[in-house]
Amino acid sequence: MAAACISLGAAPRAGAQVNVEGLRKELSGDGVMGKINGSLTSYGGNTTGLELGVTGLLGWRSTSHLAYSSMAVNYSHLGGEIQVANAFVHVRYARTLRDWVSAETFAQAENDRFRSLRLRALFGLGPRFTVVDQEVVGLFYGISYMYEHDELDGASPRVRPANVHRLSNYASMVIVLEPKRALLSNTMYIQPRFDAPGDFRLLDVFSFDVIVTGRLSAGLHATLRHESPVQSGVKPTDFMVKNTLGVVF
Repeated sequence: MAAACISLGAAPRAGAQVNVEGLRKELSGDGVMGKINGSLTSYGGNTTGLELGVTGLLGWRSTSHLAYSSMAVNYSHLGGEIQVANAFVHVRYARTLRDWVSAETFAQAENDRFRSLRLRALFGLGPRFTVVDQEVVGLFYGISYMYEHDELDGASPRVRPANVHRLSNYASMVIVLEPKRALLSNTMYIQPRFDAPGDFRLLDVFSFDVIVTGRLSAGLHATLRHESPVQSGVKPTDFMVKNTLGVVF
């Protein structure tokens, strides 16, 4: 099953991280599933400019194997100035070892003009544990070693080395509110450095998706990102809320 959605609104500055836990829950049998959300708005007159947002998710499962890729691009140019410019792509593979544990490996690349981030590339691997996996609710915990490489814009002094090693922890909750019609999920990541635990990243991704009627779907997605320490002139916390409306096919 795939879904194409039109974004109704978004707050600026935060990256639109894609929550994949809903896909994991829906893709319970062998097969392929994908979702894409997109928005394109142009302005003329008192406000001139362009806003563009795209998020996509594609997953595949076969017996004990699961692979998926997620991506997001956000760009806004209003009143002659760039307001938002960020993008990321994430790829992950998981193999089920037992009913309660699987092995995961992942890679990600992202950039964000307003976080002075030209490129952040990372790679990691580790186990994912199933705490609860029922028809209507799922709870999961993952822990991984993560290698991270940063390339920055601007002349501000670095607050960390270009290459660091982190401990990536995440906890996920998925709730099916009405079978095949509504799904709520939330995932929180905490990623401290091994050699400097005060240097950490926190990311919380919330999603609520519902089939309104027939092929019409709607959703609410929120992302909270905190990073400490940060470059001079960069705020440590970003928050985004996005509403979507789409067609399932």
